[in-house]
Amino acid sequence: MTATTVSDPTAPASPSIIINGGAAYASSSTLSLSLSATDAVGVTGYSLLSLSLSATDAVGVTGYSLDTNPVTPTNLIGNWVSVTPAASFSQTVSYNIGGSNGTQTLYVWFRDAAGNISSMASDSIFNDTVPPTTSASPNGGTFTSAQTVTLTCVDNTGGSGGPSGCDKIYYTTDGSAPTTASTVYSTAIPISATTTLKFFSKDIAGAQETTQTLTFTITSGGSGVTVTTLAGSPTVSGYVDATGTAARFCGISGLGVDSSGNIYAADDCYAKIRKITPSGVVTTYTGAASGISAFNVGGIIDGPLASATYTSIKDVTVDSTGNFYMTHQWWNGLLGQNADSIRKISSTGTVSTLAGANSGAAQAYADGTGSAARFSNPQGIVTDSSGNIFVADAGNGRIRKATPAGVATTFAGSGTGGGMSDGIGTAASFGSLRKIAIDSSDNLYVTQSGGVANAIRKITPAGAVTTLAGSGTSADVNGTGTGASFMLPDGIAVDSSGNVYVADMTAHKIKKITPAGVVTTLAGTGTSGNTDGTGATATFSSPGDIAIDSSGILYAQSGNAIRKITIAAQTALMGGSVQGAALTLTTSSQVSTLAGSAGLAGSTDGTGTAARFIYPNDITTDGTNLFVADQTSQTIRKIVIATGAVTTLAGSAGLTGSTDGTGTAARFKNPTGVTTDETNLFVADFLNSTIRKIVIATGAVTTLAGSAGLTGSTDGTGTAARFTFPWGISTDGTNLFVADTSNHTIRKIVIATGTVTTLAGSAGLTGSTDGTGTAARFNFPWGITTDGTNLFVADSGNNTIRKVVIATGAVTTLAGASGSIGSTDGTGSAARFSAPKGVTTDGTSLFISDGNNHTIRRMQ
Repeated sequence: MTATTVSDPTAPASPSIIINGGAAYASSSTLSLSLSATDAVGVTGYSLLSLSLSATDAVGVTGYSLDTNPVTPTNLIGNWVSVTPAASFSQTVSYNIGGSNGTQTLYVWFRDAAGNISSMASDSIFNDTVPPTTSASPNGGTFTSAQTVTLTCVDNTGGSGGPSGCDKIYYTTDGSAPTTASTVYSTAIPISATTTLKFFSKDIAGAQETTQTLTFTITSGGSGVTVTTLAGSPTVSGYVDATGTAARFCGISGLGVDSSGNIYAADDCYAKIRKITPSGVVTTYTGAASGISAFNVGGIIDGPLASATYTSIKDVTVDSTGNFYMTHQWWNGLLGQNADSIRKISSTGTVSTLAGANSGAAQAYADGTGSAARFSNPQGIVTDSSGNIFVADAGNGRIRKATPAGVATTFAGSGTGGGMSDGIGTAASFGSLRKIAIDSSDNLYVTQSGGVANAIRKITPAGAVTTLAGSGTSADVNGTGTGASFMLPDGIAVDSSGNVYVADMTAHKIKKITPAGVVTTLAGTGTSGNTDGTGATATFSSPGDIAIDSSGILYAQSGNAIRKITIAAQTALMGGSVQGAALTLTTSSQVSTLAGSAGLAGSTDGTGTAARFIYPNDITTDGTNLFVADQTSQTIRKIVIATGAVTTLAGSAGLTGSTDGTGTAARFKNPTGVTTDETNLFVADFLNSTIRKIVIATGAVTTLAGSAGLTGSTDGTGTAARFTFPWGISTDGTNLFVADTSNHTIRKIVIATGTVTTLAGSAGLTGSTDGTGTAARFNFPWGITTDGTNLFVADSGNNTIRKVVIATGAVTTLAGASGSIGSTDGTGSAARFSAPKGVTTDGTSLFISDGNNHTIRRMQ
């Protein structure tokens, strides 16, 4: 036999280690290592700490050694791991470095069958297993006004080498658990209603903190809402006609108001309607006749007001001609008889049964005329502009309609109890119906309760039923739409602006709901009581029905009293202007110079005429200060209204750029439009094609959307979005609206996220077409403002004023005619403009700066 000897003088070559696929950071103590090497004879082992290994060898790599110490091992000393001999070795292994944080370096050597040891290979990674922490300011709580919440992330690895750093904060405001698919925090979060905010942060290494939950309870009321007792004693029942608190009521079940501001209360215990004047004088409207025994159904008498009788009156309403309508009940289960009906008291004082049973019939559901109709437990009642009567027919789970002639039909509701299904007419379902109200457009609003059906429903004149507010769950939670909850909503009323007011009975509060479904507490602390005071300090005892007069004063039943709720004239910031009562300017109003000196350009800060500006463009206010886009000066200036003192809030005079920074460190490039939400300013940075944000308190400037110097029309979030020379900007407090002038579009930006979408118009396509969304066309839209529901645009190239419905993007032309230039005053398309540029509103009128006509125009 001949022996064969393999000579192997060469050590394993190309030793390699890669930690976690070459990642810069790790958030776990267990690392994944890729090891590799080659050897002409064979790699037989390796020595390592934590890595991926590979090698090749003709005879075989036989081992490796891993370590955190860079000292080369020997064949006898080292953490050698034997492997199956292989000429080309490649393997992934794991290595645990324990709880160590900071930079970790691992070293590897390979050896072959001849004992040759390779050169050293190494790789490093920054290990960070300590998650970051996030703090919020303010840190939750109860507030009397809207809040802006700032989230701050801090990351500390606890090891050497320095922190890996915060990456992103994820949050939700609907109570759901946030994930990495949730909204990424980029700017302060506006909270205008009671909200559950949940959030967590991650660092660059991927370490994630535990989700935090904060509750922000937003209450309203305060000095702007005053609650007094108009008539009756909350805790003492009885039947006494008198003035103010000397009067007595028993079981008030419904309220109505006439055109003169008189209140009418359904005094259920005595089956009477009581009249209360605005000064609190109480009389009995239905005359001296007494209510009758519930067993004496035959005694329900129609006829003259003085002799007519009633059993149980649940609600009352008065139409525009002075006719009264009431929901009337009587049900005797032993006799199987009822008198559930709609009773009418004419303006001349005659009582009749308009629809439903007067006596003797079984409680039932039937459409029909007059006495052929049937109701079951009718509750709330209202009349529309045509004199039709609408009733919340609680026992039948339907909204019933009766014409002035007494023809009763089913307007909405399937009759399936306990439901919250939206739909058209009988496709919708209701919970236990209670009261009903109507607005100036004949939309109905209904309170419903019971089980999981506590909500406020809206019904259009076409019978379309939607849920305005309320999750169905019984709880006292302010919020928006179905994000709000009510305990037991009962009375309901609507003001001339479309705000809905609800008596939340078991929450002991009066709630306000905006047309957008935002629910806040108008008055009441949540504790049962009868204390008069401001909205934030007044208490109610199970408030039932509620009514509103033509001047906006609310009246609510609380115990055995009528409470009066006066809402002071409020000012509101909208679109960067303070709106409240209509302005009373006349031709004799004085014009004066607040700041700057005519004909003297500059950038000097100072008071009054000592200050200087260079072609100031747009202007906005928070009610205390003015903020000016000083366009050619490249700055944003602040003017204290009371003193005329001018300072530079952000930017540096004469220096252009796009730098984010604080105060004079920031740079702009021809800022044009400016608006505010009272906490921040938002600037259309024209030649940068970006939208900038300035924190008023600090002057800190950031770029909210767009990328400096990059034009386009891309929808997206933050710097991914593109604009082309945007000029005008406005806000409703939640969103920004931008006249993206050279794109010929109107853009929308969600302030909380920086998400940009195109609301109306099509990028690069000019025209004057009215339409919805991208079907509409603009021609260099310039100025823009909002009333909270609509946008108003100075469409400069078309010489027109356009209206955009925010909810739908529907565009119409309000005034002017495309292609026709002039200065004619007139209505609608008869009016003429010449390159209108700016537009604003005081809540009553629209004001337009008509550029080439050198005039300011008013539209009302």
